[in-house]
Amino acid sequence: MFSAGEDTARLVRFYNLYCAPMMFFVGLLFVSNAAFNALGRAHVATALNWGRATLGTIPLVWLGGQYAGAEGVFLGSMLGTVVFGVMAVVMAQRTLPT
Repeated sequence: MFSAGEDTARLVRFYNLYCAPMMFFVGLLFVSNAAFNALGRAHVATALNWGRATLGTIPLVWLGGQYAGAEGVFLGSMLGTVVFGVMAVVMAQRTLPT
């Protein structure tokens, strides 16, 4: 339908097998953001989102692209998401009242 070749199929398979499951960590970041916003700490949610969008994306995508091409770009982006998603959950757990 789109005249996609084997390279496109390979990238779609790679993304679906390895990167799509890592979107779980985007969910962790979103849930943590909701917790921070509800607790009156929106600045923490903003900092985590800004960090993921810059520090967790730009250098890792660049490095991944240099070493592994398009697959490396995908993995670099997802690695930053994993790091900031886990960091957000840990920070939220420490912030929540017990």
